[in-house]
Amino acid sequence: MNKSTQLTTFRLGLLLCLLAFFACGRPDRYGDRIKVAGVYPGSRDSPRTAVVHRALEEADREMLIIYESVEYVSPREMERVLIDYVDKGYDLIFGDDRGAEEIVRRVARDHPETAFCFNSRLGSVDPNFSVFSFWIYEPAYLCGRLAGTLSESGRVAAVAADPHPALNASLNAFREGVGAADPDVRVEIVYAGQGKVAAETARLIEEGADYIFAGDPAAIAVCREKRVPAFGHLKNWYAAAPGTMVTGAVWDMGPTVEKVVEDVKNDRYRARDLREWSMMAKGGAYLAPYHTFESRLPFRLREEIDEIRRSILSGLYRVPADETLPGPD
Repeated sequence: MNKSTQLTTFRLGLLLCLLAFFACGRPDRYGDRIKVAGVYPGSRDSPRTAVVHRALEEADREMLIIYESVEYVSPREMERVLIDYVDKGYDLIFGDDRGAEEIVRRVARDHPETAFCFNSRLGSVDPNFSVFSFWIYEPAYLCGRLAGTLSESGRVAAVAADPHPALNASLNAFREGVGAADPDVRVEIVYAGQGKVAAETARLIEEGADYIFAGDPAAIAVCREKRVPAFGHLKNWYAAAPGTMVTGAVWDMGPTVEKVVEDVKNDRYRARDLREWSMMAKGGAYLAPYHTFESRLPFRLREEIDEIRRSILSGLYRVPADETLPGPD
């Protein structure tokens, strides 16, 4: 074999080795990662945004996506930021359209090749603008069943800052659960407004509410300080109030992120309302662990709640989705 043939053979062997290394030395999906942006009007750490942001960070860690995000984007800056990500070749943009509902839809309309997926109280728009939200009213109903059974004062309360259709659904479901457990227990629901949640929570407790349903850190802090049992909303609040958090309605954006990312990767993405991926059957909502309350709750009550949970998951029980503003009890 002459030197020229040996050199050609060596190069071919080296090329085959490199191909084999890249095929077997890393996950098959690595080269299939898509670029995803998160565009948020507030802090990444705010309860609602944190759920979305952390799900996308997890997808990045699992090498499903390449993720970058920006926070505190004002409506005035929203169009520029979105177009910048489009121009950089991002395949998918997650975000929240608060205060910029028309702007984000206009940008999506002008860039149909990019997938947009936004937390919104409004609807999806063909061909590329999908919507999602925290539709976790099913575990909120379970929290109500617990509160209605456990209340000794005959009065429980739910407090939040500002109305939202998905939040209305959770608060109404909580009230429905309380009534199903004990129709004589009164449920007071309060939208306190920004900056007033702590004061309203304290007032509700002083007036006799012995269980509080809330997803605002200010309300959770008051419950911890006053040692009043609480049910959380949006995330597992146990770490913030380990001695007072009974359980809660938890939102998991993982199923929504997985669904959307896979659709984009496989060229089957289309505009849709992704509500069902934030519900219990798809794993997007669940009842938080009881933690320290596990041994404090009656066994029969825990069994009853678990039976209802299984009925919801199997489709044998449907919790009403009432998005209207909660009225007086």
